[in-house]
Amino acid sequence: MAPITFHLVATSGSTEAFLAESKKHLAQEDLLYIGRAVHWMHEPHLSVKALLGTKSRAIEWQCLVATQSATLPDGLREHLVTHWSISSDVDDNMLKAVAAMAEGADASAAPASFPGWNANDHTGLDAATPVSDLEVNIDMPTRSLGSDLASDPTPFRDFVRTFGAKHTGPVHIFNLLSYLPGQRDRYMQYVAAFQKSVGSTYGGTPELLGFGVVDWSSKAVEEKDGQQFGWEDTALIKYPSIWHFSKMIDSPEYASADRDYKQGVIRDNALLCVTPLSLD
Repeated sequence: MAPITFHLVATSGSTEAFLAESKKHLAQEDLLYIGRAVHWMHEPHLSVKALLGTKSRAIEWQCLVATQSATLPDGLREHLVTHWSISSDVDDNMLKAVAAMAEGADASAAPASFPGWNANDHTGLDAATPVSDLEVNIDMPTRSLGSDLASDPTPFRDFVRTFGAKHTGPVHIFNLLSYLPGQRDRYMQYVAAFQKSVGSTYGGTPELLGFGVVDWSSKAVEEKDGQQFGWEDTALIKYPSIWHFSKMIDSPEYASADRDYKQGVIRDNALLCVTPLSLD
């Protein structure tokens, strides 16, 4: 078994100060990933109070951290204002299966940019028509971290224009997944189809996979409050840029895979955009 825990953290100081503390307190062999939390591309409908907050403004998460251990060191936790975590105990056979799916897929095969879908030319993005029957589409409602929860959400393409103009490098999409009854196996077919075709075409590659959630920090409170369903899987997927991701979800290949394997399958799929950070 391969344990993995994703932590969302907000601190009393700057992100840079948190990175300095992380370098002091996180063992190199325990840290799997650290990145800057940027934007909810698809808001969660489960664990809403824990992930978005209970006040007028959404929680302004600063970082996403992935570790092999289930808890963060005491020396790091004392700097946190808000912390949410979710743990998986990944079966080795599942990891081998995912590795087999990815075999032969080459993220470098994706072009450096697409005409009309880049920081210097977003005419393709501007002209794109959202696919109405797909929940994840070019105009899906998104939520800024720290934004007024009573305010209107931001259409995804508007976020891409703004964020993509200043950040042209890699992004990671953190997925929180919950399925309708008996539909998890069908979603795994989507994972296979995605990796063999859609993902590789647009440079999407699995970075970390948490298949088989065993616990999350707000679970007990949510069950007491009557939440009947919970998170089942997590995934961190890397893309060469936010432009690659946006071009992908506008593609007919993505629409086909979504209709074949995702519709009628997903109860909730929260998507958080993250950019990679380094402790070096």
